[in-house]
Amino acid sequence: MNEKPKCQVFTPNHIAEKMLDLAGYSHDLFNKRVLENSCGDGNILVPVIKRYIEDSMFCNKTIEEIKEGLESNICGVEIDKVQYKKCLINLNKVARSYDLKHINWNLVNDDSLLSEELSSNLINFDFVIGNPPYIMYRELDENIRSSLKEHFVTCKKGKFDYCYAFIEAGIKSLSNNGKLVYIIPNSIFKNVFGDNLREYMLPNLKSIHDYTSSKQFNKTITSSAIIVVDKGYSSEYIQYFDILSNNKFKIYKGNLNGKWIFSKSIESDTDGKNRFGEYFKVANTVATLLNKVFVIDEYKEETDYLILKDESLIEKSITRATASPKSLRFSKAERIIFPY
Repeated sequence: MNEKPKCQVFTPNHIAEKMLDLAGYSHDLFNKRVLENSCGDGNILVPVIKRYIEDSMFCNKTIEEIKEGLESNICGVEIDKVQYKKCLINLNKVARSYDLKHINWNLVNDDSLLSEELSSNLINFDFVIGNPPYIMYRELDENIRSSLKEHFVTCKKGKFDYCYAFIEAGIKSLSNNGKLVYIIPNSIFKNVFGDNLREYMLPNLKSIHDYTSSKQFNKTITSSAIIVVDKGYSSEYIQYFDILSNNKFKIYKGNLNGKWIFSKSIESDTDGKNRFGEYFKVANTVATLLNKVFVIDEYKEETDYLILKDESLIEKSITRATASPKSLRFSKAERIIFPY
């Protein structure tokens, strides 16, 4: 078994519950198959089995039927033996609270990505829900890098993150109408090496719930987003939710090429003013460190030249139109010497 680098930042309870809600994992759950392919100590599987048990009881299933359903329909995989054992303890604790005992859990201590025998059996799930490990390329063992490049199209090029393979594997594990809900680093939307991953998940991507700059995990510098991939969803649009600002809008998938920059069409605020971000897609700012030299804010424009206020000339071809919140506020045209 390949041993992965340690990356054990577990899912907060409120995030786990939100993910289950987004998956629609709330009713008619009996005989619905669920997979978490990096389950840790069970932070997501615990609310999964609680909902499964309570919904089954509501539907008048017997204790024996519920027990058999848990054994056959709930699947977890964890490569870390310590966390695997903790997960078993946590699941048994929940089951006993409902008077369910001696359950033979379908929980496996193995590598869900690179164990060929295991991965071939991880198919046709109604739900794949999880928080895959975020491990940067430089922290991966060379053998793991090579194996991931060989087995996953999302890891074929560049300095991929370990979670890319989990997302691809999770989507492969879905049934024809299955849903994947993952919380992932939102850097994957812009990472230069994430092109293959973005292309892979786009066709059935239903929604993105972006925490933008808000950190959802303690002791991390990573901002996160929840993605919902639905194999039964084939719309040309995705729903984008900016959780921090409580904004939502549709995005045409055809506009998502290369790096994904999320923006909505121009829309007035209630006070009649418009936001800078509603006019421009901003991925990077320009810092000249000396605006009075590089930014031209007073000039007359001729065909090939700009005439500055001291009557000197500068070639128009080496400048670009620019804007700042201040220049927009005062409706003032500016140009910048570029490249500078």
